[in-house]
Amino acid sequence: MSKLSNIFLALLMLASCSRNALAGPNSYQCKINEVYSLQEEGVLSKQEKYMLDQRFSIDRNSGIVIGPEKGFPWSFSNSTVQVLSRGSTENNFVVIIHSPAAKNGVHLTSIRIQEFASGVFKPFLATSGLTAYVGSCE
Repeated sequence: MSKLSNIFLALLMLASCSRNALAGPNSYQCKINEVYSLQEEGVLSKQEKYMLDQRFSIDRNSGIVIGPEKGFPWSFSNSTVQVLSRGSTENNFVVIIHSPAAKNGVHLTSIRIQEFASGVFKPFLATSGLTAYVGSCE
C-alpha cells in the first residue's frame, strides 16, 4: 500500500471514530414524529402539523436541549436543567427543565428516552405544559 493510501485510510478511520463519539455517549439527535395536546375533555388530540419532523439535540451530560429553532417550547429564560438519569441497559435517560412563569407559576418540561431499547433508534416521550411529543433519538 502506498504512503498516500495509508494516510487516506488513517483519515477515514479518524473521521469515522469522531462521528461515532459525538452521536453516542455525549448527545442524542432526536426527531419529533407525533404531537398531542390535552383537551378540555381530558383527552389527547393529535396535532397534524405542529412541530412535526423537527429535530433537536440533547447533551447527555448537562441535559441542555439545542434546537430546532427559536420558539422551541422546551427552553425558557432562567431555566434550570437537571439530568435525573443518564440511562442504561435497564433505565431511561431522564431530564427535567423548569423555570419561573407568570403569577408564581412554573414552566416544566420532561424528556424520557428509552436508552435500553434495542437498535440505534431510541423512542422518546417529552411533555411540556399540556403537550406531549413522541419520536426517536439516536
